[in-house]
Amino acid sequence: MRENIERILSRAIWAPSGDNVQPWSFIMENNTLRVFNNGSDNSFYNHRQVASIMAIGALIENIRLAASAEHIMAQVTAFPRKEDSSHVASIVFDGHAEPDPLHQWIEKRASNRRPYDSIPLPADVQRTLKDSTSKINGVRVAIIAGEAKDRVATLSSINERVVLENRAMRDFFFKHITWTNAEDEEHPGFFVDTLELASHQRFVFQLYSRWPLARAFNAIGLSRVIANENAVIYRSSSVIVAFVINDTSLEYYLRAGIALQRFWLTACSLSLAVQPLAGIPFLSGYVSATGGPALTVSHREMIKTAYDETVETFKLGIGTIAIMLRVGMAPPPTARTRRAPPRMQRV
Repeated sequence: MRENIERILSRAIWAPSGDNVQPWSFIMENNTLRVFNNGSDNSFYNHRQVASIMAIGALIENIRLAASAEHIMAQVTAFPRKEDSSHVASIVFDGHAEPDPLHQWIEKRASNRRPYDSIPLPADVQRTLKDSTSKINGVRVAIIAGEAKDRVATLSSINERVVLENRAMRDFFFKHITWTNAEDEEHPGFFVDTLELASHQRFVFQLYSRWPLARAFNAIGLSRVIANENAVIYRSSSVIVAFVINDTSLEYYLRAGIALQRFWLTACSLSLAVQPLAGIPFLSGYVSATGGPALTVSHREMIKTAYDETVETFKLGIGTIAIMLRVGMAPPPTARTRRAPPRMQRV
């Protein structure tokens, strides 16, 4: 069993996480794996740890899928100790399971930030994507295309402007950037090549890592230009997808992470490119809950307006957007983030 668990975890860690912070750690006792949020993400995007919980939800789905490939059943209990939200799940490996076909896509899934073809997704493809999450209670998938998709793409790009103009957010972001292959191999982070920047964009991006220069660039409106460039890329997708949760408790964010991973792996199986658009939903949660004290008044208003108009465009009615994705056809990404070996303690 020990070798099985090591193989399972070595695959499961290929789950997505914000800025590739990989916010998980593990304790193994007999046939039970305890999964923890290690608290490595202290960004504004992670108010109440919702971003980390979603990442761990994706990880848990990978564990279940990778275990099935070993013909092992993984039985998950979410938040087994209600007083300790850092203990996200206990997973018991017991019994026989048939391999879930999605397991073969775990290590092939990656964020693709390149421009996509904006050709429509056939109705049967959209139905297959939606069906991939249909058994996850309390999470529903909404898909928009055409002018509605373009509108949400533009609203989503406001995130880039806020990041570049807020020093604390910019500092956190650049703290996780790795600039060379050698650096990323030694300490896997948010590898700059995954941003798919042209040479002139990469030069400006490096200059933005210095706050005095960033402040000067912002003063002449460069942050708005960069946000507009991102809006063009986001609009190039076929559809934008929202994962809508019925409740804002951590358990529902965990379910959203599970749904996200199943949807994304299904998209991979259909040769579709995917990129998360997480900024506005996460920042909206931060602003709504705290008033956004670390943001300027104008940034708070921009985030609130962007989220409200996104909800209106999706015509959601009730529910909260946990995260969004853009989806379409595109060439493969030219680079991908790496993963640190899983940190597992045995007792």
